[in-house]
Amino acid sequence: MQANYQLKEETLKDSMRGLTRSINHIVENLKDVNEKIDRLEASQNIIVDKLSKKPEYLSVGEVALIEGVCEKTIRNRIKEGAIPATKNEGERSYKISALQYYETRTEVKSKNSSRNVS
Repeated sequence: MQANYQLKEETLKDSMRGLTRSINHIVENLKDVNEKIDRLEASQNIIVDKLSKKPEYLSVGEVALIEGVCEKTIRNRIKEGAIPATKNEGERSYKISALQYYETRTEVKSKNSSRNVS
């Protein structure tokens, strides 16, 4: 009978060791998951910061989308001086200051439409 109790005691000890190993393994996995969540949250914060900030410069394509006209119209308006923009020597694309653009934006005309923008 005492041997039977010793066997049960050993079985319980083995079970407890197994449970302890399993719990330790789960805790380690949770630590890894928490680290991954922290990295994802940091990445998400960077993306949100970038999306929430207004750009310093706009491209011709971005202004065309805002105005609802084609890029050629925007380039023509830049050449006319209606939209303030700069082009550095050797560069092909215009840099349109977002601040100046929004300050001077009043009316946009295309062949198909004319509308006031405020």
